[in-house]
Amino acid sequence: MSRDRIDRDPIGVMRIPESADYGIHTARVAKIALKARRTIREVALSEGVMTEAQLAEAFAADNLLGVCK
Repeated sequence: MSRDRIDRDPIGVMRIPESADYGIHTARVAKIALKARRTIREVALSEGVMTEAQLAEAFAADNLLGVCK
C-alpha cells in the first residue's frame, strides 16, 4: 500500500491519540479530509490535533503493521 493511500484512508483518524476531545477531533478530521480530498495527516497537522512528530510515530510502518519493538 502506498504512503499516499495510507495517509488518505479515513480509518487513519484512529491514529489520533485518545484525549478528552478524541471523538470530536476524529470526526472533524475525517470530515474535513474527505470533503477537501486531503490526507488525514495534512488535516490533523493543519488543525493542530497532532504534531509532525506524533504523526510520524502514529503512521510509521511498524505501528501500522503492529510490529513489536
